[in-house]
Amino acid sequence: MLGIVPVAVLVFLATSQFFVGWQGQVVSVAPPPVQKPDVLTVRIVSADRQVVERSWSAELVRRLEVPFDAVAVPPPTIPPERPATHKAPLSLSFQVTVGVGDDATELSVPTTSPKALGLAALVFFGLVALRNMMWSGSPVSLERRGVYLPPNQAQAGVPVRGQGPGKQPKVRGKKGPPPSRRRRR
Repeated sequence: MLGIVPVAVLVFLATSQFFVGWQGQVVSVAPPPVQKPDVLTVRIVSADRQVVERSWSAELVRRLEVPFDAVAVPPPTIPPERPATHKAPLSLSFQVTVGVGDDATELSVPTTSPKALGLAALVFFGLVALRNMMWSGSPVSLERRGVYLPPNQAQAGVPVRGQGPGKQPKVRGKKGPPPSRRRRR
């Protein structure tokens, strides 16, 4: 049971881009597939001209005023007024610097979301249900159920010992004195 918690935490961290890092300038935004998207894909170009695509909230991208571009090739020269961004690996937020010089504004944006937390909870409860199904046979039961074993059987036509016709098995209770013996006269 304790092995399920680290798996759910790893799913949360991976969904929240905890292990990923980048540094560069946001040059363009990929065209959205729908009219009013909640998430947009931005293209970040690093100093060595590597292009990294990340999904950011549409509200943040609209605030940055980055142009849409259907071509995934960065421009030969990047204007200095494009927002700069930086995310260190093993962190749950990234920084975006808007503007140039003294009037630059730095935004700290968290990478966590309710969707990441919900996915981690779904993985946790799914693995708990799977573990319970394997252990007890029911997704909600935590205790192992006994396996049904049929009563001892004899060959056909042979009575089970002590239970022939007219014979009652001797059952003695655990409390009280033993039954008295009949005396013959």
